[in-house]
Amino acid sequence: MSKPLIPLNPSFIRKIGALTLAAALFTGAAAQTPASAVGTTSAKSSAAVHNSSLAKQAADFQDRLTAEYSAFLEHYYGISFQDTVAKGDFLQAVFVAAGLQAAEEQAVFSDLANNHEWYEAINALYQEGILAEGAVDGQRLPTVVEAAAWIVKAAGLKELAYTYSEDKVQRILQGSPVQYNNGRNGLTLSQAQEWAAAVDNEIIPAELFKNVRSNTVLTGQWAAILIGKLVEYKGEYKNYVGHISDADIARKVLQAWQSIGILSSDELTPVVDSALQQDLVTGYNMKDIRFTPKFDPELSITYGHSDITHALQLIGLIKSEEIDAKVQLEPKTSAFIYLSEWGTPTETPDYQVKQIANGNYIAYSKEYDLSFEFESGDEKARFDEWISTYAKKDSEDTTGLLLGSWWQPLYYSYTELEGFPVISNQYIQSGNYLAQSFSLLEDSESVIAAFKEVAPDLEVNSYTFWVDQPFYNYLRGESK
Repeated sequence: MSKPLIPLNPSFIRKIGALTLAAALFTGAAAQTPASAVGTTSAKSSAAVHNSSLAKQAADFQDRLTAEYSAFLEHYYGISFQDTVAKGDFLQAVFVAAGLQAAEEQAVFSDLANNHEWYEAINALYQEGILAEGAVDGQRLPTVVEAAAWIVKAAGLKELAYTYSEDKVQRILQGSPVQYNNGRNGLTLSQAQEWAAAVDNEIIPAELFKNVRSNTVLTGQWAAILIGKLVEYKGEYKNYVGHISDADIARKVLQAWQSIGILSSDELTPVVDSALQQDLVTGYNMKDIRFTPKFDPELSITYGHSDITHALQLIGLIKSEEIDAKVQLEPKTSAFIYLSEWGTPTETPDYQVKQIANGNYIAYSKEYDLSFEFESGDEKARFDEWISTYAKKDSEDTTGLLLGSWWQPLYYSYTELEGFPVISNQYIQSGNYLAQSFSLLEDSESVIAAFKEVAPDLEVNSYTFWVDQPFYNYLRGESK
C-alpha cells in the first residue's frame, strides 16, 4: 500500500532552495554550514507537516461524524442546523433529543414570554436542572464549552461531573486549550468539572477536544455532534453489534444470536395466531423494536434468514470483497401453519409448535434480520449481486453457495433500488413488540382488514418498501 502524499511546507521549500543554490555556487561555504542549523530547520518543517496532517485528519473526522449524525437527526428527529446556531435553537434541539415533555410548572424568564416558540423547551430544561434561572438570551451564539455543559446535564452526567476533584480536572484536560487554572481564566470550578466530564466521557470526541478553545463558537457541525452524543446517551442512536472489519465480529454476532429465543407477546401473539387459524393471513413475524438498527435508509439493507452459520458466512463474504459496514442482528420469530399431513413436527429450542383445533399446528421458528449500513450507496447496491451469486439456490445441485442458501432469499431496502419491486408491510404493535405480515401491494388492504378484525383495539400501520425479485416471486406464489 502506497503512503499518502503529505503537502510540503512552503517556507521549508524556500529554505531548502536557498541552501541548494548556495551549495552549487560556493561549495566550500556550504560545507561549513553548522549541522545544528540544518537539523533545526528540518525538525521545524517536519513538525509543521506533522501538525498539518493531524489538523487535516481531525477536520476529516469532524466532517464524517457531522455527516453521520446530521443524517440521523434529520431522519428520526427532524433536527437540522444552519452554519451558526442560536442558543434558543440549540436548546430546542436538546429538549427534543432528550425526549423531554412540557413541564406543568411554568418558570418566569425575564426575556422570554411563555408563548414564545422556545418557551416549552427552555422551561422543561430549567425544571430538569439543565438551565439556570434568569435571562435566556436565546439569540446569543453560545460557545462549544457552554453547549457541552448542557449536554452533560441532559445526558445524566451532572452528578458524575461534580465528583471530579481539581487534580482530576487538570489531569483530564491536559492538552486541551480550555484549562481551569484555579478559576483564573474565567471558568468556575463547576464549569471546569462539566467540561472535563464532557471530554472524559467522549461527548467531546478525543479526536477533536484539542481544537476547542474557551471562546470557540458553536457551529452547525458542533451542534450536530453534541446532539448526536446526547441521543447516544439516551440509548436512541443506531443499534449495532459491530463492524464487518472487527476482528471479533463473529463472536459478537453469535453472542447476540445465543441471547435470544422464540419471541412472544401476551397481547399480540393470541390475536395474530387467531388470524392464522382463520386463514386471514398466511404467516407473520414477531419482532422486538428494541433491536431496531435505526440505520441510514440510504445506506442500509436488511437480510432475513434462520441459520446463524449462514449469517457468519455472509459477513465473511462481504469482508472478502473488502467492504466494511455496521452490522446489527435483530431477533425475529416467524409463525406459519404446519399441516398435520406433513407428519408430527420435531420441536427444538429454536423451533416450537402449538396444535390447533383442526389438527394442524402453528409453528414458531427462531430467525433473524441481519442489517448492514454501508459506507456508500454503491456498496449497498452490490449486495444484490452477492446474494444472487453466492446465496440463492437455482437447482438442487447448485454448488459454490453459502451454507443454507434459500431458493427465494429475503432482503429489502427502505429506499429505492434498481430492479427491486415494491411490496407492503402491515403491522400492529404493543409495548416493545410488533407483529408484521408482508404482502403484495394489491393484497395490503385485505391484510389490514384481517388485523383490524382480530385486533380492533390496536392501530394497524402500513408502509411500502423495496424487496428482492425472488422474494417478490414467492409472494406471488412461485416456488423458485
